Amino acid sequence: MLTIGLLGAGNIAERHAKAFSKLSDVRVKTVVDIDAVKARNIANILQAEVATELDKVLEDQEIDAIDICFPTFLHKETVIKAAKGKKHILCEKPIALSIDDAIEMYRVCKEHKVKLMIAQVCRFMPPYIRMKNLISDGTIGEIHSIRMTRAVDYPVHNGYSWYQDINKSGGPFLDFIIHDFDFLAWSFGKPTVVSSHQIHSNSMQGIFVHLKYEYGPFVRLEGIWSSKGNKHLHQRIEVDGQHGSAVFDSKGKYPFSVSSLNDYTELLKEEPEVDPFYEELKHFVDSILNNTEVLIKESEVLTALETALAARERAGLNIETRSGYAKRN
Repeated sequence: MLTIGLLGAGNIAERHAKAFSKLSDVRVKTVVDIDAVKARNIANILQAEVATELDKVLEDQEIDAIDICFPTFLHKETVIKAAKGKKHILCEKPIALSIDDAIEMYRVCKEHKVKLMIAQVCRFMPPYIRMKNLISDGTIGEIHSIRMTRAVDYPVHNGYSWYQDINKSGGPFLDFIIHDFDFLAWSFGKPTVVSSHQIHSNSMQGIFVHLKYEYGPFVRLEGIWSSKGNKHLHQRIEVDGQHGSAVFDSKGKYPFSVSSLNDYTELLKEEPEVDPFYEELKHFVDSILNNTEVLIKESEVLTALETALAARERAGLNIETRSGYAKRN
C-alpha cells in the first residue's frame, strides 16, 4: 500500500483524486491547499485529511509520495522540498519555468534517491499511443509532415487569472501545447529548427509554431485559447508518411483514421473507454511499488521544455527566465 499526499485542490487535483479513488493499492492521506474549503471538497472524494500548510505533508513519515497539482511557479520549490523529505514525486506539467530549474529538480531528486515523474497525461491516451506506434513501426512509412491543433476555452475566463502572468504559468507555450511538444520529443527527439508567432487579445490567445527535425518531419503546430466555441478541448493530429496518412480528431465523426497508398483504410468510430488520469497515476504508483522506470524520461521532459521556451522566445515573449535551449547537446 502506497500512501500519498495530494497537493492542490483545482480541476486537475479533482481529476487525480477521482483516479486515485479507483486504485486499490493507494491511500491518499492528506489533501493540501491554502483554501481549506476547496481542499475539503477534494478530500471528501478520498476520505482524506485536510491541511493548509505543505510542511504537514512533507514531515509526515507515513506519506511515501506526493502528487503536485500546484500552479507551475510553485513546482520547483515544492519538488525540491519533497525530495529532501524523501518523498517520491508526481508533478503536473510543465515541470518548471526554466531549463536551469528543471535540471536542478532532477538533480536533487537523484541525490535523495526519489522518483520524479512529470504528468504528461497524453502519453496515456489511446489516440496518442496509437499515433506514436504508427510512427515508430513504419506502418505509414517515413514521416514527412505533421500538423497538430490544440484549442480550448481561454482559462482566464474561467477564473484562473494566474494563467495571464507569464512569469507564473509560462504562458500557453509552456502550459498548454507542452503536451504536443512532449509527444514530438517522445517521437522524434529534439528539433533543429524552431520558428513561431503569436496573436493576443482580451478574448483569445493563439500561438503558431513550425519545427523541423534533422531526421524527421516538418511540423506545424497551433494552440488556441479562445473565449468562444472551445468549451471542450479540441485535439487534432494529422500525420503524412511515405506510404500513407493517419488522423486523430477528438471532435471528428471518426476520431481516428489510417489510410495507405494501397487503398487500405481503417476508421475507428469510437475510442475505448479509458481514463488517462487513472492510467497515468497507476503507472506512477506501479513504478514505485515495483521500482521500475517511469515512461516520461528526463531527456524528453527537458527537450519538450527547451522547445517550448525556444518557440516562446521566437514569438517575442522572452522574459527574464533563460530558456537554455542551446545549452544541451
